[in-house]
Amino acid sequence: MDLMLRGGVLPSGQQVDVGIADGVIAALEPQLTQTARQEIDLEGALLLPAFVNGHLHACKSFWRPGLARLEQPIHLEDAAQRFAAIHRVKQGYTVEDVTARAERSIRLAVQHGTCALRLFADVDEAAGLTALQALLQLRHKYRRWLTIQVVAFPQGGVVRERQTAQLLQQALELGADLLGGIPWIEPHPQAQHEHIELVLQLATQHRVEAHFVLDDTTDPASRTAEYLAQRLIGSPLQ
Repeated sequence: MDLMLRGGVLPSGQQVDVGIADGVIAALEPQLTQTARQEIDLEGALLLPAFVNGHLHACKSFWRPGLARLEQPIHLEDAAQRFAAIHRVKQGYTVEDVTARAERSIRLAVQHGTCALRLFADVDEAAGLTALQALLQLRHKYRRWLTIQVVAFPQGGVVRERQTAQLLQQALELGADLLGGIPWIEPHPQAQHEHIELVLQLATQHRVEAHFVLDDTTDPASRTAEYLAQRLIGSPLQ
C-alpha cells in the first residue's frame, strides 16, 4: 500500500481503514492489518466521495471589484442592470485577470475535495475569446489534481450578437470541451429557437456535448426547455 487512512467514518457511521495503492482505493475494512509507506490517523473524520461541480462560471469568479469600478452603481437584483454591467466589465477582460480570479476558485475546489469542474467561459462580443483562453490554460495547469472541462458559453446570445457564432466556432477549434447555450437570453421565441438550432448544429459538427441553461429567468412564459425537449425527441443528435 502507498497510503493508509486509519479510523475514518463513513456516512453510515461505520469506522473504517482505507488502503490506497497507485492512487486507487485498494482496501476498505473496519481494521486493516496491512501497513503502508505513509499512514494518516483520521481521528474519526468523515469520509466522502470527492465533489463534482458541473456548472461554475469561473470567468466571473471574484469580480465584485470590477463591478465596483463601474461609473454607475447597479442593483444586482435587477436582471437588465446586471447583464448590462456584466457586459461592461467583460470588455476589460485580460487573460491575466481572468486567470488570477478563476485560479482562486480552482485552488479552493482542490483544497475542499473537488475532483472535477465544468468551467463556463463567456464567449461573446464583450469577452471575445479572452476568458476561454484563460480557462484552457488553467485546465492544462491543474490536470494533475482534477478534471476540468471548459464550456464555450454565449452569454450575450447568438442572435442578439451576430459575431458570437463565429467566436464559438473558433472556441471549439481552440479546444473547448463543450458548447453552451442560453436561449432565453434572446429577445423573442423565434430568436430563442435559432439560438438552440445553432448550438445543436455546432455541437454536432464538432462532436461535442451541449450544456444548455434553460428558462433561468423570472419570465413565466419562457418555454426554451420545452422547445429543446421536443427538438431532441423528434431529431436526436447522432
